[in-house]
Amino acid sequence: MKRRLITSLVVIVLATQIIEASSAAVKAGSACTKLNSTTTSGGYKYTCIKSGKKLVWSNGIKVTTTTLNPAPIKNFNELTTRYKDIKYWAWKNAADAAAKLPLEGPEIVTLVGPNTKNCYTKTESSIQRISQVFRGSNLPKKLWILNADKIDKSWIELKTSELLLPHQRLFIDGVEANPHGINNAKEAVEWINDSCQDTSVMGKSGGAVAHGFTHGIQKLQFMVTEQSYGNLPRWLFEGTATFSENFIAYGSDYKTWISNPTFHNQDLKKYDLKFYKDYLLLKKIEGNNNLWAYTDQWPNQRAYDLGSYVVEVFIAIKGPASVIDLYTDFAKVGDFDKSFKNIYGITWSEAEPLVAQSIYQSISWLLDPNTK
Repeated sequence: MKRRLITSLVVIVLATQIIEASSAAVKAGSACTKLNSTTTSGGYKYTCIKSGKKLVWSNGIKVTTTTLNPAPIKNFNELTTRYKDIKYWAWKNAADAAAKLPLEGPEIVTLVGPNTKNCYTKTESSIQRISQVFRGSNLPKKLWILNADKIDKSWIELKTSELLLPHQRLFIDGVEANPHGINNAKEAVEWINDSCQDTSVMGKSGGAVAHGFTHGIQKLQFMVTEQSYGNLPRWLFEGTATFSENFIAYGSDYKTWISNPTFHNQDLKKYDLKFYKDYLLLKKIEGNNNLWAYTDQWPNQRAYDLGSYVVEVFIAIKGPASVIDLYTDFAKVGDFDKSFKNIYGITWSEAEPLVAQSIYQSISWLLDPNTK
């Protein structure tokens, strides 16, 4: 009996030691065993990385949490007191739309250049998912995906010329680029270049293709109108597409979504509230008829990251389809304030200071979760 008791005590002690060792605080630079594995300790998330010939834990990233299942955000007046719930409801509304049946989405035709190897495996599923997110909106009925490495440059240009008219193609300094185009048959055309060389999260997840396809959706709304998407804020144009890529890459669940590294952008620390209010104003520079020139005075990246925060506000309040509906309405009305009120029940002039303040608060909170 005593021998059994002693044996049992030894087992308990050993088990306790194992548990204590496994739950011990992780420190950046300390040894780990499995490359790319992750662990959370002391409120920080660590990733096992290779440093020289050793595997060590990376610098920790603060794990941001929020109350799950908060009450819906009903209107813009709630934003400044509910700023911690914006990202949850942006994700939740998009995830709910993506999960609905029946499935919606365009016919997808993928063509690969004769000398090209296709290394993207999630392209079509990402297009299907983002079509689901924007379900109920005016979407392309077909998507042509042209996949070509540099060696097949002439092939992809020829295929593009067969699908798009000259004014529907995109040239930058005389060089043809990914068109994110729409033809007269309401078919979208999207390029994939050098997929086997792309190791980025956005490339491999399908987020980059979703970004481009979203531009195609936006352009579709302007096919039979004299209006141009250049008459809308650039932060709306790029922000919508950036939301799409973030959702594809990180939208599998809320914990993954809120841990998205781009949400914790340290570059945004340097901006005060006045910047956000100024950036989101609808202004034109003398001699330029579109709104894009005004925001060009700030770094280009702000149209993407800050733009995605703005779009999240819209989606949090009224769902993802409302953003595309805003494009559709503007294409008919030509007045952003009126179109915004038609979709959201309030003019942009009234909503803008509330949106700016809530985003400023939300970013401060993401960078420092102890912010009240």
